[in-house]
Amino acid sequence: MPWYAWLLFALQIILFTLLFSRPKVSGKADSGGADGREDKIFQLYGQIEEMLDSFEAYVGEIHTQLEEKRTELIELNRQAQVVYLQALESAKSVPLPAPPENMLAAQSAQAPQPAPKHDKSKRENGNGKRSRLTDKDREALGRFATKPQKVRFLMSRGMSVDEVARELDIGKGEVLLITDLDKS
Repeated sequence: MPWYAWLLFALQIILFTLLFSRPKVSGKADSGGADGREDKIFQLYGQIEEMLDSFEAYVGEIHTQLEEKRTELIELNRQAQVVYLQALESAKSVPLPAPPENMLAAQSAQAPQPAPKHDKSKRENGNGKRSRLTDKDREALGRFATKPQKVRFLMSRGMSVDEVARELDIGKGEVLLITDLDKS
């Protein structure tokens, strides 16, 4: 039984108690007065039942509206995830613009040249294990600022939870938490 039904029941008991516990004003017992009180009690009871029925109908309407909004939000979330994945795919295919020549010259004069990188599809991550990421994927991964963005990106590349945790040097539990939050 819902809480509001208990509340109305308690109010009904209180009203009945108040009506029956009134002291009699006159010393005579009035047979018409007792019947009048019973009629009032039955009217009051009928009104309480009507209020309870209307309240239950109102709660049912609100529940239906909430379910519709929930369904709508779930659909919007699904659409947003599709758009997000499409944006990731398009960002992967668009090359970064080259910096201006004068900027390259200024940077090369200031900083020593790093050792040449070998374009291998497999590299070691911080744990000494082989990584499935290409240099292009690593470059794209560097564009993301937060862990959830990085986890989503790596998961979209088909990496397992263990591989993502190893690649980002975070716990498997954290990766699972992020993926579970995305599902809900």
